Amino acid sequence: MNNLNSFSRQQRRGFSLIEVTMSLGIISIGMMALVAMLPLGLKAFKSSVDMTLQAQIAQSILNQAQQIKFSNLGDLDGTFYFDAEGALLPNKTGAAFETEVAFPETRTRVPSNNGREELEPLTTISITIKPMTSPERSKTLNLFIADVGL
Repeated sequence: MNNLNSFSRQQRRGFSLIEVTMSLGIISIGMMALVAMLPLGLKAFKSSVDMTLQAQIAQSILNQAQQIKFSNLGDLDGTFYFDAEGALLPNKTGAAFETEVAFPETRTRVPSNNGREELEPLTTISITIKPMTSPERSKTLNLFIADVGL
């Protein structure tokens, strides 16, 4: 009879309550670490999306500036609004980005190699792009635009 009890104990398989509790504790600690990292990942994702859209907006304004006659660049001076996909909006309603474009009054001229004659005139365009939800993450870009004869 004693052999029968030992045989049935050997045939039983499973985990004890202590083993299950310990494994659940280890898994829950790992899950808490993963959940704690979620806000950091979301913040980094939002920041990268904003930076990508800011680059698209700056490129859009630069493209417009390159297609305008050099003497009329001042027409771009002002505030523009863009949505969350980088599309230009007619007003502030629904805007995700506020963009200020400014041109200085003076033009820059680049000297040639011999130092006597001047090459094409340049102007600086200053583009400040502010996310409406977090203005502290605004970016200011100062770019040169050359007079290419348009």
